[in-house]
Amino acid sequence: MKLPTISFCLISKNEEKNIKECIEKVKPAVDEIIVLDTGSTDNTVKIAEELGAKIGHFDWDDDFSEARNTAIEMATKDWILFLDCDERLEAEDLALLKKTIANYGEEYVAVQQPINSITDDGGITSYRVTLFKRDPRIRYRGRVHETVSDSINEFKDVLVRIVGGRVAEKVIYGDDWVTTGAGNDLQKAAQLAREMVIEQGMGKKLRDQVFHEDEQRNMDYSNEQASFA
Repeated sequence: MKLPTISFCLISKNEEKNIKECIEKVKPAVDEIIVLDTGSTDNTVKIAEELGAKIGHFDWDDDFSEARNTAIEMATKDWILFLDCDERLEAEDLALLKKTIANYGEEYVAVQQPINSITDDGGITSYRVTLFKRDPRIRYRGRVHETVSDSINEFKDVLVRIVGGRVAEKVIYGDDWVTTGAGNDLQKAAQLAREMVIEQGMGKKLRDQVFHEDEQRNMDYSNEQASFA
């Protein structure tokens, strides 16, 4: 049986402190590394190139989904593994992911994992699709709070396989804001969310959708996990 191949994708901006470890953790288990850089002025691109990554460049336009989808277009393998530069996937979790898609790859199109966000106060766990088939139907949506789950959920004949494992995300406290994710753009993401509310003119309804969709998504994922058990 031919084992499925994996493209590991990242979007980056000024992540020289994070990208080396992130790639090194995953590199032994993947077949291709894609780094789409959105304008780094540090050594991010150089480090990624030295680690064997295929580099793309993207003019940032305040749309996280567009950046992620551009990285996906660069990929050539069977499955896409997408993390942020400040996230770490441990060896045992990589083995579990590979075993899952080898055993259930015909049945499922995506793998959802618990994400453990580590903070000074301890941490919180949420759920996110980290691994999915390279399929033109599966794309990220949303300028902020981007997710592939919405595109996956449109297909009634596919399911998300939820497995155990850990993806550790380091939350860094800056001088004026909490930073996390590709490019440390959390403050920018919050501003974009506010702009979406203003642009759409939908008041509280859209505001609740923008700012609380993660909480609702986690509840939905918990229910899905119970139904798949």
